[in-house]
Amino acid sequence: MGLLGAVVLGLVGIARADIPGYEKSEFMVSMRDGVRLHTLVYRPVKQEGSLPIMLMRTPYGIAGGAPRSLDDYLKDLADEGYIFAFQDIRGRYKSEGVFVMIRPPRGTAEAKAIDEGTDAFDTIDWLVKNLKGNSGRVGMLGISYPGWLTVMALLEPHPALKAASPQAPPADMFLGDDFHNNGTFRLSYGFEYAAMIETSKENSHCFKNGHKIMVQIQSTWFPLIDRNPQTYVPNIFKTEARDFRPATQCVFRSPGHSSYIEMSIIGK
Repeated sequence: MGLLGAVVLGLVGIARADIPGYEKSEFMVSMRDGVRLHTLVYRPVKQEGSLPIMLMRTPYGIAGGAPRSLDDYLKDLADEGYIFAFQDIRGRYKSEGVFVMIRPPRGTAEAKAIDEGTDAFDTIDWLVKNLKGNSGRVGMLGISYPGWLTVMALLEPHPALKAASPQAPPADMFLGDDFHNNGTFRLSYGFEYAAMIETSKENSHCFKNGHKIMVQIQSTWFPLIDRNPQTYVPNIFKTEARDFRPATQCVFRSPGHSSYIEMSIIGK
């Protein structure tokens, strides 16, 4: 991949972060085709020496989750000392461009084409060139869709990308993942997810006039992924035949005892 450097068109702002001990900077970083991606950078206020950058890219919005994660599942990394960069991917939330779910990788002969790999490449290129106090070394991590985005960055990686941890990324969408369970298409989940992520730039959970609700009834999440004994066992992977209990789900629908869903209406 040729080095087509990304340039930033404007610093949106610098402020004390919503997590104590961090300074937050907000950027719109330009990709090779001119599309700008919304990026938040959190830098330790008491930074000593140069620090590596930890980059996380997501379609689910960075404004709320990014600061919370620094005090939650990223806390161990935060304690070690990193500059954290969070990015809304192309077409999502505050980023420009058109979103394509699980965007296919570009062909190797398409020098000017873009995909999630080129967006990651251009973002890393800008980060190491423009963030003060960075060591020139970048790591990436992500879970589920962000895990897949991490994999895409590894196809044609930027030289500064030194470590990557893709966790539970979608791989084969036909077998063993959310849209299919052992080859069987999960219509309810597939419709729900596509409606959430493709009907607007932000996750959409808004019911409008004319919308219909599909209800999926189950005792736990496990029947979709693994056998569920329907009772407590210390280790689900060591269950025996005698541990399993039958489970029955009942939906009542009659003039006198109709099933219904009660939902509150939230004003704008």
